[in-house]
Amino acid sequence: MTVQGSAILLNEQPQPFRRKTEFIRQQAVGKILVTKEVPSAYTAISDDAGFHLISTSAVDANWTLPADFAAGLWFIVTQTGLGRASFVAGAGATVVTALAAARTRAQYSQVRVDVVSNPTGVAATFVVSGDAG
Repeated sequence: MTVQGSAILLNEQPQPFRRKTEFIRQQAVGKILVTKEVPSAYTAISDDAGFHLISTSAVDANWTLPADFAAGLWFIVTQTGLGRASFVAGAGATVVTALAAARTRAQYSQVRVDVVSNPTGVAATFVVSGDAG
């Protein structure tokens, strides 16, 4: 399979570079984004790693992020319903963001949730980035 525009330039901006390298990595392991609909409040599971989760809730809902996720796991959340997805830390976990709030901003917002560290295996730190606030 040939992917148009997958060449990586040495002077390329960081975001396009990350997207392309992640796509190539996923292609290599045979895991291109799988979509899963989530109709209400949700507790993420490690099997969600690499998935595109669709929040279809009509009301605001909490998405709990557990402390036992391994560093390097990630998933994408798109809010298609009217309710925002708010990301809350499970016991022992930490959720951080450079944005106003760790939640989707509005209908059709999309965020990425990354586990950036988990030194003890029970203290995951999640970063929420994208169209959040």
